[in-house]
Amino acid sequence: MEHNPAVALLLALGIIILASRVGGAIARWLKQPRVLGELIVGVLLGPTLLDFLHWDVFHGIELGETIHEMAELGVIILMFNIGLEVSLKELAKVGRVGIFAGVLGAVAPIVLVVPFMFASGYEWQPALFTGVTLAATSVSISAQVLFELGVLQTKEGNALLAT
Repeated sequence: MEHNPAVALLLALGIIILASRVGGAIARWLKQPRVLGELIVGVLLGPTLLDFLHWDVFHGIELGETIHEMAELGVIILMFNIGLEVSLKELAKVGRVGIFAGVLGAVAPIVLVVPFMFASGYEWQPALFTGVTLAATSVSISAQVLFELGVLQTKEGNALLAT
């Protein structure tokens, strides 16, 4: 039987979307932001769960890279959607605070983690890698949480977006 990659991709996307919606609904039921449930489902599904199902439709088809690219597109759409909610006038009011928060959020983990790990016996490369990894932030997730809580257009929400 010939396997159609388009059918496999649509099935995988259907599973991902359905599971994300269920995870989001459970999170809302628990009085948490919907995006938290969606993230947990993403971690549980992971890049390989669909391969573990061993459904004949996935045989010999690599979906990981395609799904990764679609996830990147999803983040772009999420940020675009958040951008529609933001007032440039309000964003400009928190410019300095936003810049300070962004710099602090990026520099503090490196300044705190690298010396600690180095003093704990790690080489400088893994210490620096860990510090930089912890400095990487996801504004898109934070913005979605603030949007769901209805506080995106506050001073604090604008400061986050300015980072």
